[in-house]
Amino acid sequence: MSEDPPTTAGRHRSKLIVGLVVVGLAATIGLTIALSRNDPEPAARAPVPTTRPAGEVGPGAADELVRLLDAGAKVAFDGRYAVASDSGGALSTLRLWQKPPLVRLDTESGSGAEARRSGQFALPTGPVSCGRDPAGVWTCKADPGLRLRSGLVPDDILAKLSVLAVEARDERVGGEVARCFAISGAGAVRADVCVTPDGVPVRVLASAIRIELAQLDRSPPPDEVFQPPAPPSS
Repeated sequence: MSEDPPTTAGRHRSKLIVGLVVVGLAATIGLTIALSRNDPEPAARAPVPTTRPAGEVGPGAADELVRLLDAGAKVAFDGRYAVASDSGGALSTLRLWQKPPLVRLDTESGSGAEARRSGQFALPTGPVSCGRDPAGVWTCKADPGLRLRSGLVPDDILAKLSVLAVEARDERVGGEVARCFAISGAGAVRADVCVTPDGVPVRVLASAIRIELAQLDRSPPPDEVFQPPAPPSS
């Protein structure tokens, strides 16, 4: 474990708040990395080539979003995010480490004795889920049904992109240059997604939940970050 341990949330709480994040706990916020993947070493960081204009609507913008998210699955980074309701109420914090094919996602909500923490890991030996009780004791277990992914877009939206309207625009989010995509259907906005030119998620607004980048470190995370805080049980 690193000297700066990430914050995490209780597993039952994360199912409600971070249902955008982990398939198997609810609905994944992501397109890109299933735990069973064995990707090669990531290539050097490079923006995804695009000639798409801001304001483009239709299949071209949808294809661009999918391409960017796929590229983001190959990028190493350490991202800290704030999770809030779209009305502005703070719900939790989220931290996502990625060093393909390794992924770790930690969440935390509440404070003091009510603080809930959890962590999920994509490891070469298989997926692992961990939780910390109020006494500070971690327990971990192998979780074959968990699929942890690196993007921050709900799977149900990605699966329907071909029949949804997608409009692209350029923006700056959390100090990062971003390509943003408004996704709508039948006149109602279903999601707003922003990613960097190399595919790192910086903002997702969907299902009345807003996830926005607070801090991004592009240094490859050390290997110890991906060590569960307790030996996994079967």
